[in-house]
Amino acid sequence: MINIYKDDFDSKILKKNVFKLLINGTLKDNKSILKKIKEVGADIIFAFVKYDNRNIRVFENLGFNLISIRNTYEYQNTVPSKKNNLIKDYRLISYNKNVSISGNTIDDFVKILLPTSRYYKDVNISKKSSKEIYFNWINNSFYKNYADSIFLVEVQNKVAGFISLKLKKSIGYIDLICILPKYRKMGLGSLLIKESLKFFKNKKIKEIYVITEGENLSANAFYQKNSFIIKNVELIYHKHYY
Repeated sequence: MINIYKDDFDSKILKKNVFKLLINGTLKDNKSILKKIKEVGADIIFAFVKYDNRNIRVFENLGFNLISIRNTYEYQNTVPSKKNNLIKDYRLISYNKNVSISGNTIDDFVKILLPTSRYYKDVNISKKSSKEIYFNWINNSFYKNYADSIFLVEVQNKVAGFISLKLKKSIGYIDLICILPKYRKMGLGSLLIKESLKFFKNKKIKEIYVITEGENLSANAFYQKNSFIIKNVELIYHKHYY
């Protein structure tokens, strides 16, 4: 029910000992949490907590700050897919080492993804550090095998968006998806989702999930439109000890 571990990726960028605390049940009191926290000696703890009134009271009493709500969606092939009115001049690319995107393009994606992120909302994390987290996240997905597959979509030979996918055992995850503003409302996001579903099907993956912030209404509506249904709701808390 309680799992805590060091996040090396966040720790390196934030230059602090960052730990993630996962609570997937209902807490009776704060004693077990306090014991875990003392054992690890964290500078920062990011807690992902099952939505429950008792859990809320415990984390508020411990001085944690509520940063965001996390919705986990599971793909349910229950809604007939609709044809998208795509513009004609687009190209879908399965990313490989012969395809590259510039740092400027990654920056463009970061500008879109960052404002809704929990890092950006945390007043104790600098905007520079939160941007660095997302830049490295995307860059590592493309160039350091962080993602198991990536699909790019181009319009008139210019990168318009991408989706990155991860595999964990027999489960598939949509990790990141982003369409640049000038290419929205063309059906490109749904196109990337469909291509991802084909990828997972070829891998014989039947469980497919995607996680997004509960307060990101447009993202939630997008996933619901593409046959994803909410599986789990968590609260995300941050606490800084330095």
